[in-house]
Amino acid sequence: MGFQIDVPDDASPHAVMRAIAERDPSDTRRWEIVGDQLYALPSPVDRHGGAQGEIFRVLSNACRQSSDQPDVGWIFRVVPDLKDVPDSEGVRRPKIPDLAGWRAKRYRVNDAGYCPVAPDWICEILSPGTAEKDRGPKARDYALLGVGWYWLVDLDAGELEVRRLTGDVLATHTRHDLNGAFAADPFQEARFEPQDWFGLLDGA
Repeated sequence: MGFQIDVPDDASPHAVMRAIAERDPSDTRRWEIVGDQLYALPSPVDRHGGAQGEIFRVLSNACRQSSDQPDVGWIFRVVPDLKDVPDSEGVRRPKIPDLAGWRAKRYRVNDAGYCPVAPDWICEILSPGTAEKDRGPKARDYALLGVGWYWLVDLDAGELEVRRLTGDVLATHTRHDLNGAFAADPFQEARFEPQDWFGLLDGA
């Protein structure tokens, strides 16, 4: 499980890491700010990581950037660090989603090695410890970043909830049963099959 602490007034990486070290002496380096709280995150459990891998595989095979047309397609990253992406108010609140994707023509990397552009798509895989945060304050933060599409994968319920940015809110767009075949926006060219989730769903 992760833990949370109050965000320091000086939210620089060094100040954040000092705050984490005081709360947890272990060598944790995954952290993000959601709303006004700082969360240190544990490494994903096997089922969680398995779902990340399958989603990445299916989307990359169907939609990834083409070497012949570098401005066409998508660029996907697993647990990307979005610390250099400012929200609509110009505030940087570090985020580490499970997966993120950028339309290839928008993706770039700055001198520090991070992409300073908000993803076009983000996916979070829910767990009992993160579901409330992912559905609520984190969704609001992603909307402030201008993320157009947000996937919430619930392995226990066997469901994918697709949210779309409408105004300044990521509102529910569609829902898909992970036990059936489907394609989900914004990736209609990528088809998921029941076997993609083999061994990952609750009771499997």
